[in-house]
Amino acid sequence: MVARLYRRLRSRNPVPSRYEAWDDGERTKDIPIERVIGGPAFRSSHSDHMLQMADLIAHALLKQEEEPSPRVKRLGIDRAFGNLDRALNRRAARRDPQGVVRR
Repeated sequence: MVARLYRRLRSRNPVPSRYEAWDDGERTKDIPIERVIGGPAFRSSHSDHMLQMADLIAHALLKQEEEPSPRVKRLGIDRAFGNLDRALNRRAARRDPQGVVRR
């Protein structure tokens, strides 16, 4: 599914305007992805530190969003995402205060 989406976005990628419309009046603009070097590579994160970090960040966000269990509260996992405040790219989603794309 992800590989198919990657191939499609290399040829057609309708990007909506942050405002009402683009300069030409259209609501979307076709901007195919060009700077992604390779397609998705699926692998286990047990030996890749970058994947482990991505897993940790995603897990911390999940635990922040849901009602934490007593164990999660005791370990402070529900507050871990907030500790990443200085490292977050808030421009990724300007409408979200944490910069999280929520779609």
